[in-house]
Parts: sequence; structure tokens; C-alpha cells
Amino acid sequence: MLPGKANLFSEESLTGMRAAYCQSRMVNKYVLPLPISWLDHSAIANSEGKTINLCHLESLVENANWKASSEDYIYFPYMVTPQEIAYALACKNIAWGKPLTSTDKQWENIKERYLKWNYGVDNVDENENKFDEVHAKLMPDVGNYLDKPCYAVSITSPASKRIKIAIGNARLYKEDFKLALTGKPNRTYARYRQASLLLKEAIHSKVDLLVLPESYLPWEWLPDVSRLCANNQIALVTGVEHILSPKKEGNSQDIPQKVYNLTAVILPYHKDDYKFAHVVYHQKTHFSPNELRQIKGYRLEPFEGKEYQLFQWRDLWFSVYCCYELASIAERSLFQSFADLTVAVEWNKDVSYFSSIVDSLCRDLHCYCIQANSSDYGDSRVMSPSKTELRDIIKTKGGINYTILVDEIDIDALREYQRKEYELQRDDETYKPTPPNFKPQITEHKQRGTLWDYINSSSNL
Repeated sequence: MLPGKANLFSEESLTGMRAAYCQSRMVNKYVLPLPISWLDHSAIANSEGKTINLCHLESLVENANWKASSEDYIYFPYMVTPQEIAYALACKNIAWGKPLTSTDKQWENIKERYLKWNYGVDNVDENENKFDEVHAKLMPDVGNYLDKPCYAVSITSPASKRIKIAIGNARLYKEDFKLALTGKPNRTYARYRQASLLLKEAIHSKVDLLVLPESYLPWEWLPDVSRLCANNQIALVTGVEHILSPKKEGNSQDIPQKVYNLTAVILPYHKDDYKFAHVVYHQKTHFSPNELRQIKGYRLEPFEGKEYQLFQWRDLWFSVYCCYELASIAERSLFQSFADLTVAVEWNKDVSYFSSIVDSLCRDLHCYCIQANSSDYGDSRVMSPSKTELRDIIKTKGGINYTILVDEIDIDALREYQRKEYELQRDDETYKPTPPNFKPQITEHKQRGTLWDYINSSSNL
């Protein structure tokens, strides 16, 4: 071999070509947990024998340059989707041990990178409609405002009068919780197959919305899951297994790592030939006493969130709570009259207490309710604000097999009932009468498709 050609295979030359390949953005994005633009290319060019596995989240996060977002080369040979950007932004905050970006700030960050990387647009303000009209809209301070921000998130998707709902009958294990807190999470193939089975069954059953328990899906699997939801146009609400912020070099042992308890709300939509999913990561606002005891027992710091979200998707207005958040009587009533559905992801053995909460919530807010708990504790169910014998549409407990249970909720029928006064409601036994202070004008705006404009005026709230 000629000496000149031999130099092409030298370590220095190969390292340079690897770095150039990454900079070209031709890397298959489906094998990367984060967009390649967040990789610090100097880590490859100056690796000095260091091995960087770009397919592993930890390795990519460790070598990420989170500040690199406006480089000269801005185009990708593929569409960088909002769900990929949202995941990377969440990883960034976790890597820095910071709270997840508030919903409005995350929105702006997604817009900036989406427009920059896909369209070469620098001025977000002038091109904001390019994103909002195709993807989604955001509105802050919705509902019965307390000391916590409340955001309404609207996803561009066709309306549906009936929503096919599924709850996962799946068991959670205390040992997995302990492994997550000790930095040795369970990522076995058996666990992957169990989660895969539930998702495949939901797709096969043509479910609109699947709800899984608290702390169910590992964080590393969410990019693949959100892509699957987008491709199959299935919505998912799931708890995310507890996540630790990285240990920082030079920190003393007295500085605890932070623990995040997240709920992922994945809402699919499509525009022309593209399929997307908008993902909101809800940071749990109230850890349960026993959860706090376990976390602090490992010298870790629970990291609580500060906000709630109300979602509009397929003309379904719904809110999401994570377990102990429901114990706050004020916060579980934030979206009275606005929510058609309240979703609760749980991992709680105090079934009697939470059963009573959800029973009253269903009628007090006069909306459908979904509760997904670990199958060994049970009481996972879909509920209607109806009399007792008609209330539980689905209710389950136990079983060693992982499966889903499917049924439908009739949003159109619920709204038609809610717009009536008691004189007419008493003639229809489908639901219980609406409670005091329920606002039927909100229901009428839903039926006319004008609720978003109505709440967009602060004088109406």
C-alpha cells in the first residue's frame, strides 16, 4: 500500500473523518437518543482514545454541548421533530440538575430549534405562525388559578366525538424503584418486552389513548415510544421511572443528587405527509410521604415541579395528575368545567383512600376519570360521572399477565347533558346532575369549537 493512502487509515485521519461525519448530520437519527447537534464535536476530534457510544444516552449526554444551538451549518437531511427536541431539552435540564423548563419556555425553545434546523429561520417572532398553525398552541394561566402556573396546550388534530381509551394492567416492582435510586436501573429485555406488549396491543386495538401507571416507562425508552406514538397516531399518558441527575465531578458526598418523578403526555398529530407527537413532561408537584422517605433515605433530593397543564387534543379537554397530587383538594379542582377527562397515574397501595378521591372527583368535576395503578394494588379504572351501578366503565385488579383493557368514552353525550339545567337533566339517567358552580357556558363553547378563543380573553377567567 502506498504511504499516502496508508495515511487515510491512521488514527488521526479516521478520528477526523468521524468528526466530519457527525458534523454532516448524516448519522441515522433513529439510533441516536438525542439530535446530533447537541454533540460536542471537540469530544470526538480530541477524544485521545476515549470511547463515545453515541447510541447510549449517558454517553451522549456526558459529551453534549448544550449551548450549541445556532451553528453556521443549520440544515438536516431529515425532519427534526418537536418530540425529539422536547426530549433533548428535558435531558439538558436533568443533566444540569435544574427543574424542567416551564411549559411556555420549553415551547419557545422547541420553536427556535425546529424553525432553525428545518427551515433555516432565525427570527421566531416573525415566523411563529409557521410553527403554531402546523403543530400546536399554548396559553398560560388557565383554570382556577392558585399559586401554581396552569397552561393550556392545544394540539392541531381532528375532532372526535368518542374516544377509545385503554388502561394498562401492569405491575410495578419495589426492587426496580430501589435500583433506580441507587443508579443501577433495571433495563432487562424482559421488562422491555412487557412494555412493548402493552403498546402493541393498544395499536392492534386501534386505541386513541393509552394510560399506564406512575413510574412505569424508563426514561431512555421515551424517544422510541414517542416515535411509535407518532407513527401510529396513538396518544399515551405514562409515568416515567425516577431519574437521577448526574453526579458532578468534584462534588462532595454531602451534595445530594436530585430525583425527578415525571409523567409523559404524548399527543400525536399529522400535517400533510408528516406524523409528529407533541410531548409534555410533567414534573410531579407533590411527592408522597413514603416516596420522600425512600428518596431521602438514599441521601437524594426530591425535585418537585410547580405547574399543571390542561390539554386539548381531538377536541378532548383533559388534565393529568400524578398520584399524591390528587390529595390536594384545591389542585385537583383546578380545571372544573373545562376538563372532559381527568387522568391519574398512580403507584399507591392506599387504594381505599384514592378510590374515594377519584369517586368524588368524577362527580364534583363532572367529567370522565381514568386511574392507572400497579396491578397488584389494583383499582385501575375508567369512570363516568354516573350513578354507582353505571359509574365504572372499566375496573381491574391483579393478574400476572401484562395486558390492556379497552372501552370508549362519549364526549359528545357528556357535553350534551352538561349544557342542560337540572329540569332537563332529571329526565336523563345517563349521568348524575352537574354540581354547583359548574359552568354550562364552557360546555357550549366546546360544542361550538370556540372555547380556546373564550379562555384566551383574560376577562373570562
